[in-house]
Amino acid sequence: MDPSLAVTITQRDYSYSQILVASGTLEEAAEQERRDKPMTVRHIARLVALMLAILALIHGYWATAGRESLRTVLSSAEVPIPPPWAVWLVAGLLVVGALLVLGRAGDWGGFVPPWMFVVGCWTMVVSFSLAAVINFFDGTTTIERTVFGPLAFLLALGTLLVSLSPRRAESVLPWRRSS
Repeated sequence: MDPSLAVTITQRDYSYSQILVASGTLEEAAEQERRDKPMTVRHIARLVALMLAILALIHGYWATAGRESLRTVLSSAEVPIPPPWAVWLVAGLLVVGALLVLGRAGDWGGFVPPWMFVVGCWTMVVSFSLAAVINFFDGTTTIERTVFGPLAFLLALGTLLVSLSPRRAESVLPWRRSS
């Protein structure tokens, strides 16, 4: 290992110098940093991703066999039933959201540029916040105010906490920027 690299990192006020010296390789240092991310943030990210995956499964059910249950859910809102392709689109976006949250936490997507996770998660925070506000204050049905609004608020809060977490190890380590 090049000692000047550890000195450079220390001079830049990165806390990775001890990890580099203790681990011996750069890959092990990046893995150690990923493991050292506060577990609460990683648990929150996994919970948000699980919620989004469950919602995607529900939308997939609605797009295929559950058209009648979708009609029941939306009947009180007096809105037309969306076509199956639109429901599949929502399910796909929910899966992408789950992957974005997991990627921001460092659990997935080492091959994806880190800025995509940052932009994606902040977009989700804004989207879920707007959905929560609209459903709380402008909801025309009880289910919008009692289910959709709180769920959107919880997703916005969880995604906000993940978005505010420290950057992924791969995005701040100087030797990862060039690759």
